Amino acid sequence: MLLEKATVGSKIYRIGDKFNFVKGVDVAGYGGLMELKKGEVLTIVVIKTDRSNETLLFGITPENGRAVKGWHDLDGRLNKENGYYVEVAHLTKCFNRGPIDMVVNKNFPFRKKNLKDMRCKVISPMPGSAESLVEFTENVGGCGADGLGKGGHCLIVPNDALSPVKEKVKTKSKRNKKKKK
Repeated sequence: MLLEKATVGSKIYRIGDKFNFVKGVDVAGYGGLMELKKGEVLTIVVIKTDRSNETLLFGITPENGRAVKGWHDLDGRLNKENGYYVEVAHLTKCFNRGPIDMVVNKNFPFRKKNLKDMRCKVISPMPGSAESLVEFTENVGGCGADGLGKGGHCLIVPNDALSPVKEKVKTKSKRNKKKKK
């Protein structure tokens, strides 16, 4: 049976929810998860349960469209072999849900200002999974998303205009290093 949302413990999972990949698992049948990169963003495409409503499977796909070896089309929901079914235990152990740091990756004009290269966080995916409600780090003249974000900082942005933020690795400068004698 297909579901629009599922409650696991006290958390609600919906089609369109986005997750960051945190760690891989080495369990039979889940080898494809090992090919994901840490921090990669995935979206729930389908939620399935058996007739007893006990076993939940979440069909996920990478946001960047990167096909991962051994993945499939989630029973015809995707055009390419770009989806993967995971159980509740693997979704909760391997993925982190919460605000996802994003950056606007293309020209996106709003109130005579181009928001390209501005950082934001996804507050909530919108129905249909084509857009997300985001909160920018600065006031862009938007809304407050009914209290979900700061006033003036929130907008609905198409998902194809958003990319995950790639953090730079910090290195120690030579000035801070002391030589031991």
